[in-house]
Amino acid sequence: MNELDHLRTLRSQIPERTSEELALLTGWRPGRGEFRPVRRPRLLPLALSGLALVAAAAVFLALVVFPGSFTVGVGPAVDPSEEAIEEVEGDPMETMGPLIEKIGAQEQTGTVWYTRSETTEAIGVGPADDPYAMLYRITGEHWRNTALSQSSHRGLDDRWEPASEEQRAAWERDGSPQTWTESTNGDVSIAQEHAMDVPGPPYKDWYYVIGDTVQLEDEDLAALPTDPDGLRGEFGLGTAVRPGDRPLQPYFDAAALPTSPEVRAGIYEMIAQAPEVAPFEGEDVLGRPAVGISQVADDGAQGRFEQRLLFDPETAELLSYETIVITPPEHAQAWQRPGEHARYVAYEESLWTSEGPP
Repeated sequence: MNELDHLRTLRSQIPERTSEELALLTGWRPGRGEFRPVRRPRLLPLALSGLALVAAAAVFLALVVFPGSFTVGVGPAVDPSEEAIEEVEGDPMETMGPLIEKIGAQEQTGTVWYTRSETTEAIGVGPADDPYAMLYRITGEHWRNTALSQSSHRGLDDRWEPASEEQRAAWERDGSPQTWTESTNGDVSIAQEHAMDVPGPPYKDWYYVIGDTVQLEDEDLAALPTDPDGLRGEFGLGTAVRPGDRPLQPYFDAAALPTSPEVRAGIYEMIAQAPEVAPFEGEDVLGRPAVGISQVADDGAQGRFEQRLLFDPETAELLSYETIVITPPEHAQAWQRPGEHARYVAYEESLWTSEGPP
Protein backbone atom coordinates (compact mmCIF):
# COMPACT_ATOMS: atom_id res chain seq x y z
CA MET A 1 0.00 0.00 0.00
CA ASN A 2 1.46 3.36 -0.98
CA GLU A 3 1.25 6.55 1.07
CA LEU A 4 -1.88 7.83 -0.65
CA ASP A 5 -3.68 4.51 -0.16
CA HIS A 6 -2.67 4.55 3.49
CA LEU A 7 -4.07 8.07 3.96
CA ARG A 8 -7.29 7.08 2.19
CA THR A 9 -7.64 4.05 4.48
CA LEU A 10 -7.17 6.21 7.53
CA ARG A 11 -9.63 8.76 6.16
CA SER A 12 -12.28 6.07 5.57
CA GLN A 13 -12.20 5.23 9.27
CA ILE A 14 -13.12 8.78 10.28
CA PRO A 15 -16.77 9.90 10.28
CA GLU A 16 -17.71 12.88 8.13
CA ARG A 17 -17.72 16.20 9.98
CA THR A 18 -20.74 18.42 10.22
CA SER A 19 -20.63 21.92 8.75
CA GLU A 20 -20.43 23.31 12.29
CA GLU A 21 -17.35 21.20 13.06
CA LEU A 22 -15.68 22.22 9.83
CA ALA A 23 -16.38 25.86 10.58
CA LEU A 24 -14.69 25.45 13.97
CA LEU A 25 -11.66 23.71 12.48
CA THR A 26 -11.08 25.92 9.48
CA GLY A 27 -12.67 29.25 10.26
CA TRP A 28 -14.73 28.91 7.06
CA ARG A 29 -18.16 30.51 6.91
CA PRO A 30 -20.71 30.42 4.07
CA GLY A 31 -20.32 33.34 1.73
CA ARG A 32 -16.75 34.18 2.76
CA GLY A 33 -14.42 34.84 -0.14
CA GLU A 34 -15.00 35.86 -3.71
CA PHE A 35 -16.37 33.12 -5.94
CA ARG A 36 -14.71 32.52 -9.28
CA PRO A 37 -15.71 29.88 -11.83
CA VAL A 38 -13.51 26.82 -11.62
CA ARG A 39 -11.31 26.19 -14.58
CA ARG A 40 -11.93 22.64 -15.84
CA PRO A 41 -14.48 21.80 -13.10
CA ARG A 42 -13.80 18.44 -11.53
CA LEU A 43 -13.37 16.85 -8.15
CA LEU A 44 -10.00 17.72 -6.72
CA PRO A 45 -7.77 14.70 -6.03
CA LEU A 46 -5.91 14.14 -2.78
CA ALA A 47 -2.75 15.73 -4.14
CA LEU A 48 -3.93 19.03 -5.50
CA SER A 49 -1.47 21.79 -6.08
CA GLY A 50 2.07 22.63 -6.98
CA LEU A 51 2.63 22.33 -3.27
CA ALA A 52 1.80 18.68 -2.75
CA LEU A 53 3.33 18.68 0.68
CA VAL A 54 1.31 21.68 1.75
CA ALA A 55 -1.95 20.13 0.59
CA ALA A 56 -1.13 16.72 2.04
CA ALA A 57 -0.16 18.30 5.33
CA ALA A 58 -3.43 20.20 5.55
CA VAL A 59 -5.48 17.09 4.81
CA PHE A 60 -3.45 15.03 7.25
CA LEU A 61 -3.86 17.64 9.99
CA ALA A 62 -7.60 18.11 9.56
CA LEU A 63 -8.65 14.54 8.85
CA VAL A 64 -6.12 12.16 10.38
CA VAL A 65 -4.05 13.75 13.12
CA PHE A 66 -6.87 15.68 14.80
CA PRO A 67 -10.11 13.69 14.41
CA GLY A 68 -11.35 14.56 17.90
CA SER A 69 -12.64 17.83 19.28
CA PHE A 70 -9.95 20.10 20.69
CA THR A 71 -8.72 23.68 20.62
CA VAL A 72 -7.66 24.28 17.03
CA GLY A 73 -5.88 27.23 15.49
CA VAL A 74 -5.54 27.66 11.81
CA GLY A 75 -6.00 31.39 12.17
CA PRO A 76 -3.80 34.11 13.57
CA ALA A 77 -3.72 35.38 17.09
CA VAL A 78 -2.85 38.25 19.35
CA ASP A 79 -3.86 41.51 20.95
CA PRO A 80 -3.09 44.46 18.69
CA SER A 81 0.65 44.87 18.91
CA GLU A 82 2.72 47.25 16.86
CA GLU A 83 5.73 45.03 17.59
CA ALA A 84 4.13 42.22 15.59
CA ILE A 85 4.34 44.22 12.35
CA GLU A 86 7.37 45.78 10.75
CA GLU A 87 5.99 48.66 8.73
CA VAL A 88 8.12 49.54 5.70
CA GLU A 89 7.63 52.63 3.61
CA GLY A 90 8.11 52.57 -0.13
CA ASP A 91 7.05 51.03 -3.41
CA PRO A 92 6.94 47.21 -3.51
CA MET A 93 8.35 47.39 -7.04
CA GLU A 94 11.58 48.84 -5.63
CA THR A 95 12.00 45.65 -3.59
CA MET A 96 10.71 43.23 -6.22
CA GLY A 97 12.43 44.89 -9.22
CA PRO A 98 15.87 43.33 -8.66
CA LEU A 99 14.22 39.95 -8.07
CA ILE A 100 12.32 40.23 -11.36
CA GLU A 101 15.57 40.86 -13.25
CA LYS A 102 17.41 38.00 -11.53
CA ILE A 103 14.68 35.39 -11.92
CA GLY A 104 14.09 36.33 -15.56
CA ALA A 105 17.79 35.94 -16.39
CA GLN A 106 17.99 32.37 -15.10
CA GLU A 107 18.17 29.37 -17.39
CA GLN A 108 15.88 26.38 -16.98
CA THR A 109 17.90 23.17 -16.61
CA GLY A 110 15.86 19.99 -16.85
CA THR A 111 12.14 19.23 -16.70
CA VAL A 112 11.92 18.06 -13.07
CA TRP A 113 10.86 20.64 -10.48
CA TYR A 114 12.32 19.65 -7.10
CA THR A 115 11.34 21.17 -3.75
CA ARG A 116 12.22 20.49 -0.15
CA SER A 117 9.87 22.35 2.17
CA GLU A 118 8.70 22.71 5.73
CA THR A 119 4.99 23.16 6.45
CA THR A 120 3.81 24.28 9.88
CA GLU A 121 0.45 24.94 11.53
CA ALA A 122 -0.21 26.29 15.04
CA ILE A 123 -2.49 24.13 17.18
CA GLY A 124 -4.01 24.96 20.56
CA VAL A 125 -3.60 22.10 23.06
CA GLY A 126 -3.29 21.50 26.80
CA PRO A 127 -5.62 22.00 29.75
CA ALA A 128 -8.89 23.75 28.98
CA ASP A 129 -8.20 26.40 31.63
CA ASP A 130 -4.62 27.06 30.46
CA PRO A 131 -4.05 26.00 26.82
CA TYR A 132 -0.92 26.74 24.84
CA ALA A 133 0.17 26.79 21.17
CA MET A 134 2.23 24.05 19.55
CA LEU A 135 3.53 23.97 15.99
CA TYR A 136 3.02 20.77 14.03
CA ARG A 137 5.87 20.74 11.52
CA ILE A 138 6.15 18.48 8.46
CA THR A 139 9.27 18.36 6.27
CA GLY A 140 9.25 16.65 2.88
CA GLU A 141 10.56 16.48 -0.67
CA HIS A 142 8.61 16.61 -3.91
CA TRP A 143 9.58 15.91 -7.52
CA ARG A 144 7.35 16.98 -10.41
CA ASN A 145 8.36 15.72 -13.84
CA THR A 146 6.56 18.22 -16.05
CA ALA A 147 7.44 16.32 -19.24
CA LEU A 148 5.74 13.16 -17.98
CA SER A 149 3.13 14.92 -15.77
CA GLN A 150 4.29 12.66 -12.96
CA SER A 151 4.98 13.35 -9.28
CA SER A 152 6.82 11.66 -6.40
CA HIS A 153 6.89 12.60 -2.74
CA ARG A 154 8.97 11.68 0.29
CA GLY A 155 8.10 12.65 3.85
CA LEU A 156 11.23 13.29 5.91
CA ASP A 157 10.05 14.32 9.34
CA ASP A 158 7.08 15.49 11.41
CA ARG A 159 7.30 16.81 14.93
CA TRP A 160 5.77 19.07 17.59
CA GLU A 161 7.48 22.27 18.72
CA PRO A 162 6.29 25.11 20.99
CA ALA A 163 5.14 28.19 19.06
CA SER A 164 7.37 30.47 21.17
CA GLU A 165 9.53 30.48 24.31
CA GLU A 166 6.50 31.58 26.33
CA GLN A 167 4.59 28.57 24.98
CA ARG A 168 7.59 26.32 25.69
CA ALA A 169 7.31 27.07 29.39
CA ALA A 170 3.70 25.86 29.44
CA TRP A 171 4.60 22.76 27.39
CA GLU A 172 7.49 21.85 29.70
CA ARG A 173 5.25 22.49 32.70
CA ASP A 174 3.04 19.68 31.37
CA GLY A 175 6.01 17.34 30.92
CA SER A 176 6.77 18.08 27.23
CA PRO A 177 4.06 15.72 25.91
CA GLN A 178 3.83 14.57 22.30
CA THR A 179 0.20 13.47 22.66
CA TRP A 180 -2.81 15.09 24.28
CA THR A 181 -5.64 12.98 25.73
CA GLU A 182 -9.36 13.62 26.18
CA SER A 183 -8.71 15.22 29.57
CA THR A 184 -6.77 17.97 27.79
CA ASN A 185 -9.21 18.94 25.06
CA GLY A 186 -9.29 15.98 22.74
CA ASP A 187 -7.32 13.05 21.35
CA VAL A 188 -4.31 14.51 19.59
CA SER A 189 -1.48 12.19 18.64
CA ILE A 190 1.25 11.89 16.05
CA ALA A 191 2.10 8.53 14.49
CA GLN A 192 5.18 9.71 12.54
CA GLU A 193 3.50 8.57 9.33
CA HIS A 194 5.51 10.99 7.19
CA ALA A 195 8.96 9.44 7.72
CA MET A 196 9.86 7.50 4.52
CA ASP A 197 13.15 5.81 3.64
CA VAL A 198 12.48 6.20 -0.08
CA PRO A 199 10.05 8.34 -2.09
CA GLY A 200 6.58 6.94 -2.65
CA PRO A 201 5.62 5.53 -6.05
CA PRO A 202 5.05 8.04 -8.88
CA TYR A 203 1.50 9.25 -9.46
CA LYS A 204 -0.21 11.34 -12.14
CA ASP A 205 -3.46 12.38 -10.45
CA TRP A 206 -2.40 15.99 -10.04
CA TYR A 207 -3.47 19.61 -10.56
CA TYR A 208 -2.03 22.95 -9.54
CA VAL A 209 -4.48 25.15 -7.65
CA ILE A 210 -4.36 28.95 -7.46
CA GLY A 211 -6.31 30.37 -4.54
CA ASP A 212 -9.53 28.44 -4.03
CA THR A 213 -10.80 27.46 -7.45
CA VAL A 214 -8.44 27.94 -10.41
CA GLN A 215 -7.00 24.60 -11.54
CA LEU A 216 -4.06 24.23 -13.91
CA GLU A 217 -2.23 21.31 -15.51
CA ASP A 218 1.30 21.12 -16.88
CA GLU A 219 0.20 22.07 -20.39
CA ASP A 220 -1.55 25.13 -18.93
CA LEU A 221 1.67 26.25 -17.27
CA ALA A 222 3.55 25.92 -20.54
CA ALA A 223 1.02 28.25 -22.19
CA LEU A 224 0.95 30.95 -19.50
CA PRO A 225 1.56 34.54 -20.64
CA THR A 226 4.53 36.48 -19.34
CA ASP A 227 2.84 39.81 -18.66
CA PRO A 228 1.20 40.62 -15.27
CA ASP A 229 -2.20 41.51 -16.77
CA GLY A 230 -2.41 38.25 -18.67
CA LEU A 231 -1.32 36.27 -15.61
CA ARG A 232 -3.94 37.95 -13.43
CA GLY A 233 -6.57 36.87 -15.90
CA GLU A 234 -5.30 33.27 -15.97
CA PHE A 235 -5.20 33.13 -12.17
CA GLY A 236 -8.59 34.79 -11.63
CA LEU A 237 -7.13 37.73 -9.69
CA GLY A 238 -8.73 41.14 -9.57
CA THR A 239 -7.58 44.55 -8.42
CA ALA A 240 -9.20 44.37 -4.97
CA VAL A 241 -7.77 42.78 -1.83
CA ARG A 242 -8.80 39.14 -1.63
CA PRO A 243 -11.25 38.74 1.27
CA GLY A 244 -10.70 36.28 4.09
CA ASP A 245 -7.76 35.39 6.26
CA ARG A 246 -5.25 34.52 3.49
CA PRO A 247 -5.21 37.39 0.98
CA LEU A 248 -1.76 36.53 -0.39
CA GLN A 249 -2.49 32.81 -0.87
CA PRO A 250 -3.04 32.93 -4.67
CA TYR A 251 0.14 34.98 -5.12
CA PHE A 252 2.09 32.39 -3.16
CA ASP A 253 0.48 29.59 -5.19
CA ALA A 254 1.56 31.36 -8.37
CA ALA A 255 5.12 31.98 -7.14
CA ALA A 256 5.47 28.28 -6.28
CA LEU A 257 4.51 27.04 -9.76
CA PRO A 258 7.14 25.22 -11.85
CA THR A 259 7.23 27.75 -14.69
CA SER A 260 9.88 29.08 -17.06
CA PRO A 261 12.11 31.99 -15.95
CA GLU A 262 10.19 34.34 -18.26
CA VAL A 263 6.83 33.42 -16.74
CA ARG A 264 8.25 33.59 -13.21
CA ALA A 265 9.47 37.12 -13.91
CA GLY A 266 5.93 38.06 -14.92
CA ILE A 267 4.53 36.42 -11.79
CA TYR A 268 6.96 38.39 -9.62
CA GLU A 269 5.87 41.61 -11.31
CA MET A 270 2.24 40.64 -10.70
CA ILE A 271 3.11 40.09 -7.02
CA ALA A 272 4.67 43.55 -6.80
CA GLN A 273 1.41 44.98 -8.15
CA ALA A 274 -0.82 43.13 -5.67
CA PRO A 275 -3.35 45.50 -4.04
CA GLU A 276 -2.48 47.17 -0.74
CA VAL A 277 0.85 45.44 -0.11
CA ALA A 278 3.98 46.92 1.42
CA PRO A 279 7.63 46.08 0.75
CA PHE A 280 9.41 43.90 3.29
CA GLU A 281 13.10 43.61 4.13
CA GLY A 282 14.43 41.50 6.99
CA GLU A 283 14.55 37.76 7.72
CA ASP A 284 12.22 34.88 7.06
CA VAL A 285 10.97 32.44 9.70
CA LEU A 286 14.15 30.35 9.39
CA GLY A 287 16.37 33.38 9.99
CA ARG A 288 17.50 33.80 6.37
CA PRO A 289 17.90 37.26 4.74
CA ALA A 290 14.66 37.96 2.90
CA VAL A 291 12.83 40.57 0.86
CA GLY A 292 9.33 40.60 -0.54
CA ILE A 293 5.88 41.91 0.27
CA SER A 294 3.63 41.98 3.32
CA GLN A 295 -0.03 42.70 3.93
CA VAL A 296 -2.13 43.15 7.05
CA ALA A 297 -5.41 41.25 6.88
CA ASP A 298 -8.32 41.99 9.21
CA ASP A 299 -10.93 39.25 9.09
CA GLY A 300 -13.06 40.35 12.03
CA ALA A 301 -13.82 37.46 14.36
CA GLN A 302 -11.29 35.35 12.46
CA GLY A 303 -8.45 37.59 13.60
CA ARG A 304 -6.02 40.21 12.39
CA PHE A 305 -2.58 39.25 11.21
CA GLU A 306 0.27 39.97 8.85
CA GLN A 307 1.06 37.87 5.82
CA ARG A 308 4.51 37.82 4.22
CA LEU A 309 5.60 36.46 0.86
CA LEU A 310 9.40 36.37 0.93
CA PHE A 311 12.27 35.71 -1.47
CA ASP A 312 16.04 35.28 -1.34
CA PRO A 313 17.58 38.68 -2.24
CA GLU A 314 20.60 37.00 -3.89
CA THR A 315 19.02 34.19 -5.91
CA ALA A 316 15.44 35.58 -6.19
CA GLU A 317 14.09 32.12 -5.27
CA LEU A 318 10.92 31.79 -3.19
CA LEU A 319 11.71 31.37 0.52
CA SER A 320 8.47 31.39 2.49
CA TYR A 321 4.83 32.31 2.91
CA GLU A 322 4.14 33.29 6.52
CA THR A 323 1.19 34.31 8.67
CA ILE A 324 2.06 36.23 11.86
CA VAL A 325 -0.47 36.89 14.60
CA ILE A 326 -1.55 40.43 15.44
CA THR A 327 -5.00 39.87 16.96
CA PRO A 328 -6.19 36.30 17.61
CA PRO A 329 -9.48 34.96 16.31
CA GLU A 330 -12.15 34.57 18.95
CA HIS A 331 -11.66 30.81 19.27
CA ALA A 332 -7.89 31.21 19.90
CA GLN A 333 -7.87 34.12 22.36
CA ALA A 334 -6.72 31.87 25.20
CA TRP A 335 -3.64 30.41 23.57
CA GLN A 336 -2.19 32.48 20.72
CA ARG A 337 0.18 35.39 21.32
CA PRO A 338 1.20 38.49 19.30
CA GLY A 339 4.17 37.93 17.04
CA GLU A 340 3.81 34.14 16.86
CA HIS A 341 3.44 32.32 13.56
CA ALA A 342 -0.04 30.93 12.95
CA ARG A 343 1.28 28.99 9.95
CA TYR A 344 4.02 29.06 7.36
CA VAL A 345 5.54 27.22 4.42
CA ALA A 346 9.32 27.56 4.05
CA TYR A 347 11.36 26.27 1.13
CA GLU A 348 14.81 24.90 1.85
CA GLU A 349 15.32 24.16 -1.86
CA SER A 350 13.37 24.75 -5.07
CA LEU A 351 15.00 24.27 -8.45
CA TRP A 352 14.82 22.81 -11.92
CA THR A 353 16.86 19.64 -12.37
CA SER A 354 17.20 16.71 -14.74
CA GLU A 355 17.27 14.22 -11.89
CA GLY A 356 14.24 12.45 -10.52
CA PRO A 357 13.82 10.90 -7.08
CA PRO A 358 16.52 8.44 -5.89
